[in-house]
Amino acid sequence: MFRKLLGVLFCGMLLWGFSVQAETPPQDRFLKIGDSFAYTSFARFAGPYKNGWQMAVDEINESGGVCFDNSDCLKIEVISVDHGDSPEQGVRMVEGLVERDNVDVLAGTVLTNVTNAIGSYAGQKQIPIFTVWSSVLAEKGPQNDYMFSMMPVEPHSMAAAELAADMPIKKWATIGPDIAWGRTGNALFKKHLKALRPDVEFVAEQWPALMKFNATAEFSALRQAEPAGIFSTLFGTDLFSFIREGNRLNFFEGKTVIATELTQRAHMNVIGEDIVQGDFYGTGYPAEGIKSDTHKKFYDDYLTRYGEPPELYSLAGYNIYKVIADAVRRAGSTDKNVIRDALRDANIETPMGDLKIFPSNHRADFGVWLGHVNNGDMQSWDYYPAHKYIGKQ
Repeated sequence: MFRKLLGVLFCGMLLWGFSVQAETPPQDRFLKIGDSFAYTSFARFAGPYKNGWQMAVDEINESGGVCFDNSDCLKIEVISVDHGDSPEQGVRMVEGLVERDNVDVLAGTVLTNVTNAIGSYAGQKQIPIFTVWSSVLAEKGPQNDYMFSMMPVEPHSMAAAELAADMPIKKWATIGPDIAWGRTGNALFKKHLKALRPDVEFVAEQWPALMKFNATAEFSALRQAEPAGIFSTLFGTDLFSFIREGNRLNFFEGKTVIATELTQRAHMNVIGEDIVQGDFYGTGYPAEGIKSDTHKKFYDDYLTRYGEPPELYSLAGYNIYKVIADAVRRAGSTDKNVIRDALRDANIETPMGDLKIFPSNHRADFGVWLGHVNNGDMQSWDYYPAHKYIGKQ
């Protein structure tokens, strides 16, 4: 009798356990993205970049997440770290995301040397990574099978060369930071401009150390060379010093300056009012004149949400996370190799319109807005699509 009673109680406990389990709501499952960026040292751009990807993540999660054909959905979870300024620190931080946090995909990075190191690490670990920039020429192909990039370097310099080719200027000088971004960008400008205008002459080439701009030395060399036009890939405090010291010396009077980083809003907010001499052009994200409905919606939604207009890095961060989510959806799983394959043929609608990834070089068709600087803003701009320069690679 006692054994029968125990059996009844045991069965009852099992049924009660199953009943409780059935009533427990299902837990969210996640697509884990490991984000890294120079959030401290590159703060002017880090904020807009994070705002962009956060807006994309919230839109995706609020719509149900990344859903597969079998209706299984994953919410996006982002684990974000500051990768610092050195390749060693960058790889160390990303190792934590991969080994400790078990992320499915990596995203972000900035600064060429850090990006290249983290990209190489991702390739070795066979985990997909979508970087903001690539300063490696697209003609060389992808850095590895797992690395993809949103903004290629070619449009910035080659569009600037096309603009310069239409100007009646024959004597040009270049100045840029002594890093891959500066070296590659300036070399592209010179090569493309020479092809378009064989009559131009490059009379000076200056390479200040990154964030150690020596105004006396740089302007002494530039003034001696007497260029009529200057092409610059300077950014950050180096760009600020270049503009302000040039003004103090009246160096820009009667000259044309095309500075690829100048009209990034993070720069214009600091030095826009200082541009009172010369004729300046730059690349960035226009505050006015965006035509398409999808682009205007992104712009207005971002402005409403954050109380400030989006920047180029905002759009890059937004697009990166949208492309990753779409690739995982099409992959139907978080298998890293399947996600990589899906990223190769990505082609989705973004605020910019249809955005595709070129399988041959793993770069996105993310072009550049290039325009004239007036009253502290970029005006009279044109958009130069990336496929014009890398789509045939």
